[in-house]
Amino acid sequence: MNIKKTGHIDFTKIDKVTEKDEYYMVKTILNKYYNAINYLNADIEQLGVVDIETEKEKKEVIKQYTNEGINILQDILDKECIEYLKLDNTNIAEKFEQYKNDNFTIKNMYTVEKNINTSLYYINGLLDDLKEYKLIVKTDSYNKTFSIYSGEYIENKGYDENSIENEFNIDGIEYIEKNDNNEYVKKVITNHTMAQYYLYDYGSIVARNVEKAYELLDEEYKNRKYPTLEKYKEYIEKSDKNYQLLELSDYSSKENDNYTEFICKDQYGDTYIFKDTGIMEYKLRLDNYTIINKEDIEEYNKLENKEKVKANINKFFNMVNMGDYELAYELLETKFKSNYYATLEDFEKDVKEKMFKHNKVKFEAYSYKLAPTYIYKVSLEDGDNKNSEKYNYKILVNLLENNKFVMSFVKE
Repeated sequence: MNIKKTGHIDFTKIDKVTEKDEYYMVKTILNKYYNAINYLNADIEQLGVVDIETEKEKKEVIKQYTNEGINILQDILDKECIEYLKLDNTNIAEKFEQYKNDNFTIKNMYTVEKNINTSLYYINGLLDDLKEYKLIVKTDSYNKTFSIYSGEYIENKGYDENSIENEFNIDGIEYIEKNDNNEYVKKVITNHTMAQYYLYDYGSIVARNVEKAYELLDEEYKNRKYPTLEKYKEYIEKSDKNYQLLELSDYSSKENDNYTEFICKDQYGDTYIFKDTGIMEYKLRLDNYTIINKEDIEEYNKLENKEKVKANINKFFNMVNMGDYELAYELLETKFKSNYYATLEDFEKDVKEKMFKHNKVKFEAYSYKLAPTYIYKVSLEDGDNKNSEKYNYKILVNLLENNKFVMSFVKE
């Protein structure tokens, strides 16, 4: 811990926030701040209010939400900020409407402990991926309360992540009085929750800014799989998924020296591999077969044969779900291929007719015929939820040397 001495108070040197619990505590505070701003003179459609018939009723509802937004902002803005900017209920809406947004992203979050009770957080980022913003959040650890200094206040005072350490002065212990809107809660953020956050974050970025989503791809993976933005856009369009509403159906995580890897599956049965190098700082791959690194091989070699068979079946259906029929075709056992799918076109046609566009694989029963041939009965469900029918398959997997395999299957 780096400690500096300033008169009679010791405080921690400013540093980037690295604790997940702390980061999401502050992000929740920002959610409240921007939700209040979005209430100001909002359209009825933006508010999500239905069954409003007359213009008089619409105006009344808009006024109610605007007043609610003003009240919340008056409760959570720091008193010094309110006094400095001469804010009251007659001018807050006019001053803060410019910060209305559909989404905000955090680029950097820094913290400095001013004394045993008071911490400051300096945050900057983008509104709607375009407009820069900056905020300072002050917390009172005794009362579990917070206050916010607006961007205009910060600009006028000339504060940034470097200057708040020495120039943002707090004399002695300060307490922030509780009100209806300024209490915070610090929750434990698990790896399961982080996996949900990453999947949702990527999906929402795809939905609103596909170019930015393309930049999130792992560089080596991007060069191999989608060397141009157009190829990536083509994949996104063909995938035909509601990226705004991606849901986590399964995940696993692996801790490495400098990063954590989250392997996620969405409700469609598709795979995402996030390489987390910091809070909400990640690169990702969209399949489990384009890049096989040393760590993947070591992990695979540790598996029991049953788990290897499952991993290989998952890899096959990952290819099918991604539309990589040629790669899936190469995994078919030679005799099976020649008997049933003489050409790639035959295989692709049959898969499209007898499987789903997005297959969710459920492993039912495992057995083995004679090593190295193993059998798994699986059921396939429609990841798009358009078809309630299940397709049952018996899959034979031959485990070969050098982590290779071939397979055949029959629909039951």
